[in-house]
Amino acid sequence: MNLSKKYTKDVLEACESFSNNQWGYFANAMDFDASTFDANTNMSDSYRHCMKNGCVVDAYCISSPVAIHQLNKIRLELKVTSPIEERLFGSRKDACSFINNYLDSL
Repeated sequence: MNLSKKYTKDVLEACESFSNNQWGYFANAMDFDASTFDANTNMSDSYRHCMKNGCVVDAYCISSPVAIHQLNKIRLELKVTSPIEERLFGSRKDACSFINNYLDSL
């Protein structure tokens, strides 16, 4: 099983444990440059599944302009309206703080 398929499988399993709850997704992808077509498809499937299972906020540590563009394209295709720029952070601490503050405001 390749890395993106394993990631998708793991995300789908994790989503099941969160269903019926509102939760946030964090990804540390600072070492991530870009994804292949298949990996991008798997990421899109994972994102869609997260949204269907209660994910209401996302935050990322990503520095690659190509990776940011790919993620933004997935978000736009899934009708996510929040600007990607509001979801990009320089540290895990800042990203998780954003998620926790968002969830606390619900």
